[in-house]
Amino acid sequence: AEKLGLPEGIAISAGTADSYSPIMGIGIKGAGQMIMTIGTSTGIMIMSDEPKRVDGVTVSIMDVFYPGKCGYGSGQTSSGDALGWFAKNCVPARYEREAEERGISIQALLTEKAASLPIGAGGVMALDWFNGNKSCLANPNLTGLFVGLTLATRPEQMYRALIEATAFGVRAIIENYENSGVPVREIRAAGGIVGKNKLLMQIE
Repeated sequence: AEKLGLPEGIAISAGTADSYSPIMGIGIKGAGQMIMTIGTSTGIMIMSDEPKRVDGVTVSIMDVFYPGKCGYGSGQTSSGDALGWFAKNCVPARYEREAEERGISIQALLTEKAASLPIGAGGVMALDWFNGNKSCLANPNLTGLFVGLTLATRPEQMYRALIEATAFGVRAIIENYENSGVPVREIRAAGGIVGKNKLLMQIE
């Protein structure tokens, strides 16, 4: 009220972007602490004590998160969206029946089956640019892909490849920050997927 010249007692609401909202609540308060808000997409934010040039970020603004800190925003465009698309469009009927008989979602079934597989199972790899690439290429026209598919490829191998692809995307973003002089000392996670998919959290 004092700063804005308003009478005391007036309620003030501050607008904020969805992935920015958890920053204070999850305990992000200093340089080197990164937050990943993982849902349909993934928002990734971090701060530094002084401005650094970081190519491929969508936000680079002083005081955007805390006074005296330079805040950066980046992310991935199709984290949960890609998993949801796959579960809806690329799973055979027998998997649907198994999930229904067991009383679990198709996503839970795929996650369970994928968790028992080794890294890079069946030689299947994916590129998770299904909604383009936000960071670090900033190109909405890029597309995703699968490689290494054979007639023996199973849905859970493709599902795991999608999760592994998001992890490699996060790694690319982290390395981009560190190579630009913004060290990543700690990562904290929030968002809908954090409590729903333990496999994704372990891989990322």
